[in-house]
Amino acid sequence: MPAASFESFSVNRGRFAVVAVASLGVLVLGAASLPYLPGPVNVTTGIVKLIGLLAAYATVFMVGMRKWAGARVRYQLDDGGLRVLGMDGELRERVQWSDVDTYLIDTLHPSSSMQALSITRRRGATIRIVEGRTPEQQRAFRAFCGSFLGAVAGRQVAAPASAPIREGVSFYDKPVAHALGVLMLVLIVGLVVGSFFVGGFASEERPRLVLPIVVLAPFIYRTVFNRKDAVTPFRRRRR
Repeated sequence: MPAASFESFSVNRGRFAVVAVASLGVLVLGAASLPYLPGPVNVTTGIVKLIGLLAAYATVFMVGMRKWAGARVRYQLDDGGLRVLGMDGELRERVQWSDVDTYLIDTLHPSSSMQALSITRRRGATIRIVEGRTPEQQRAFRAFCGSFLGAVAGRQVAAPASAPIREGVSFYDKPVAHALGVLMLVLIVGLVVGSFFVGGFASEERPRLVLPIVVLAPFIYRTVFNRKDAVTPFRRRRR
C-alpha cells in the first residue's frame, strides 16, 4: 500500500489523568463558591461566576494537555502497519497489522465535534489518533482514516481468518452508558421539578442547578438521544 501519514497530538495517559483530575478539582471547588445571595443579584452573580468557572476549567485542561501531557507526533501507515514518529523523525512506537485487534472512529468525547481513530492492540495500550481543528487538518484526518480502512479491508481479503481486525463499539453506544445517561436525565429532571414546582430547593439555590446541567447535558444527549446502532467512519458532524 502507498504510505500515508498524519500529524497529530499524542497524549501520555498518566499525565492526562493528572490534568483531568486537576481541572475537575477546579470545577468542583469553584462550584462550592457559587453565591447564595437573594433575588436577581444571586442569578446574575451566579451566571457570571459559572462562566468564569467553566473558562478556568477549560484553561487548566488545555494548558496542562499542551504543555505537559501531550506532544506532537506523526503517524505513518505502510505495509507493515503503523509507525509513530516524533517530529524530529525518531521512531517512538511500531504496531504490526497482526497486532491490531479493533478500531473505532468516533467523536473524541460527547461535548466535542473532533473525531479520533482509536486502534486497540492485542498486546499493549490503545493508540488514539485525534483530528485537528483546522479544515486542512480535518481533511488530512479523513484521508488518513480512508487509507487505514483501505488497508484493513485489504488485509481482511488477503487473510480473513488470520487475526481479523474488527470495528469496535464506542463506550457511549454500550448499554451501561445508556443506563447512566437515563439515570442522569431522571436526576436532573427531578432536581428541576423539585426546585421550581415542589419547592424542594430554595430559590437562591437554583443557580447551582445550571452547573450539573451544563456538565452532564452532552453525555446525556450522546448516550440517550444520539446513540449509534452501528458506528460509521465519517458521520455528519453535530452543528
